[in-house]
Amino acid sequence: MRPENVLFLSACSFVGGAVSGGLGMAPLLALLITFPLVLLFASRLGIRVIVGIGIVFVAGNIYYALDDYAYRAGLHAAERITQFEGVIIDEPRRGIEVQTAEVKIQNADIPEASGSRVYLRTELLPELSYGDIVRVSGEVVPPPSDSYGNYMAKERVHGTIFYPDIEVLGNEADPLFKTLFAVRNHLQTILARLFNSQQAAFLSGILLGDKDGFSPEFLEKLSVSGTMHLMALSGLNMTIIVFAALGFFSIVFWKRKRPQFVATFSLVALFVAMTGFQVSAVRAALMAFLVGLADMTHRLYSPHNAIAFAALLITAWNPKAPAFDLGFQLSFLATLSIIYLAPALKRLSFLKKDGVLGWRDVLALTLAAQLGVAPLTIMNFGNFSFTALLANIGVLAVIPLLTVFGFVVALSYLVFPPLALLLAKPVAFLIDYVILIVEMFAVIYVPFNPSIGLTVAALYYAVLVWICVRYSPALTAHEKRSN
Repeated sequence: MRPENVLFLSACSFVGGAVSGGLGMAPLLALLITFPLVLLFASRLGIRVIVGIGIVFVAGNIYYALDDYAYRAGLHAAERITQFEGVIIDEPRRGIEVQTAEVKIQNADIPEASGSRVYLRTELLPELSYGDIVRVSGEVVPPPSDSYGNYMAKERVHGTIFYPDIEVLGNEADPLFKTLFAVRNHLQTILARLFNSQQAAFLSGILLGDKDGFSPEFLEKLSVSGTMHLMALSGLNMTIIVFAALGFFSIVFWKRKRPQFVATFSLVALFVAMTGFQVSAVRAALMAFLVGLADMTHRLYSPHNAIAFAALLITAWNPKAPAFDLGFQLSFLATLSIIYLAPALKRLSFLKKDGVLGWRDVLALTLAAQLGVAPLTIMNFGNFSFTALLANIGVLAVIPLLTVFGFVVALSYLVFPPLALLLAKPVAFLIDYVILIVEMFAVIYVPFNPSIGLTVAALYYAVLVWICVRYSPALTAHEKRSN
């Protein structure tokens, strides 16, 4: 077997092992499951390959179990504390009435709780900041036994304290992250000066993946219309940012690929850190990094190996992400669908034809992504709509323009504010257009949300995999050569 295929299977096996742990499978059961797989596939792939894949699968399961054991030990300790000192390890999220800060406990009345993390849910004042050293008194409420509790486990947060007594003792912010968060806050301030509140919140969502400025009503409209993904730093957004950075540094470092590559992805890494290491942004940045690395080293780029490698790194960083991070699942499924299902869909005669501004290509990509995430959308949100496809076709062509010109307007404000005010006019028009589409398709809603479980979802994805394999362009070319 070729080394790249071994890498792909090993990465998938490790991630699958972590997912099995998240679904409650004990390491011993994971070990027992590998034996029938060895018997089933040994003749095709070789006994060494199958045994190796089984070992990696069990290793992923054990890796998850060790991480979960450490989390539950912190959970048991955190729920008993009433007073502690800690440091705010991320920029607090501020809504209309409350702020939420994530605190890492340093000293507590229960010594075993040191290192645990809790959310502080407080009023807007006193305003908390990244790096603040705080003394807190209050009762820790453990994570609930639902999807939000799984999210907190994935974030390694051990509970929430609602409206505690807080005393700010000082600040020990890391200079780099303090600067990055200051840049993000300043960018949001600039957008608030150039646009009305809804426009600024929408553009901040597209550029930074920030949804805190939206009302609950508008978030519901985004969800119902099937356009909530616009507020995540998706592969499209990151691709635009990578190409813009690469274009800039190709001028600065003329014909010197190595400095261009290092500068581009150093800037991308800082941007991902500034926006809070969102999974979709990390995945897109890693895949873009591999594209650039392959180009610089004159090697072939393999999309399936790139996405498997990205999933492996994210799982190694946080083994709970594949099982409990819906953003991880949606991002990877949508990307896989675009890579493999979209080319199969383009074999349809209707999608083979050229369209104005490539709208048929946009339709194929959008349809592939929607089909790829449909079961997850139905199971987790219960608001899948057939009209979501039309809504996305209506807005996706505009998003690249908003991403590019959003940053251009913000940067021009730093140089010459009157120019920024002028440039903001067409950007505001594009934002209003996208908001209009969102609101319109939140009303034009054709729901399809049957009750499905893991078995039905697995069968659905098996059919998609068969379509991708049977109607892939590579297989078509092979059939033509055979004939």
